[in-house]
Amino acid sequence: MSPITSLATQISDLITSWAERFSHSTAQLRDFPAGQEIVRASPEEQRAFVMAAVAWLEDPVNVPGVSWTLAESVSALLRRSLPFTHDDVLALLGWVRSSTHGWRIEPYVGKIVTTYLASNPRTPALDTALDALVADLEGRAWGADQRRRLLTLKELAGIVETEQPLLAGEPWADAARAEIAAFAPEQRALWTQLLRQCAAAGGSTPGQKWRKAATAPVECLGAEEVRAALLRWLPLVDQPRSEPIALPGGHTLHPLVLHDRNLDILRGMV
Repeated sequence: MSPITSLATQISDLITSWAERFSHSTAQLRDFPAGQEIVRASPEEQRAFVMAAVAWLEDPVNVPGVSWTLAESVSALLRRSLPFTHDDVLALLGWVRSSTHGWRIEPYVGKIVTTYLASNPRTPALDTALDALVADLEGRAWGADQRRRLLTLKELAGIVETEQPLLAGEPWADAARAEIAAFAPEQRALWTQLLRQCAAAGGSTPGQKWRKAATAPVECLGAEEVRAALLRWLPLVDQPRSEPIALPGGHTLHPLVLHDRNLDILRGMV
């Protein structure tokens, strides 16, 4: 690897060389000597590579055939704890929002911000960038894994959730929403917290961290109260939805199929 002082000026040539030699989508950093050096490089040098690669991907004049592979390699490096600067973090948060390839690094944004805040103070600019990213991801966090990562980002941003996570249009969800809306504010907040944790359960066996987070509101509400609510709502699950979900081509989702988010909440509660 070139000395760190010259890496910034040489990294663009390295990526261009890679694009010329490996335009197919299966190439990885370890497939050529310069890439192997990056894998073995120091965290600071890997940070410089990531930021240069992001800049390369943002430039429309570069070879498009290598973009997918390069974005994957950036993702691989982001699994490590790299010493990103304040400006780096802001740039990466913005890239997730605006870039075609931003979704490839979205799973690592929480780790990037957590690592940065472990040794650096918060700033208004970082808070603003986090708020903007959370608002953007809110509309496209369909899967449980995405919702779990979104919860992490909201915690990092200091966002307290008050909106009901259950989506209307399914009899069981409508009944739950109506009951929860009638609760006292403190009880309503606990139910909202519980349902949001359930929405992020993911998989058939949630991990210990998720169980711990979900247990707290259950203990405050009372396990018997939560169980009784489930026994009231579960018999309504097999009833057809009252509001159709539009699909592409003018079609609608089958009335007995649950919305993915509501299904994850139901799975998490059970």
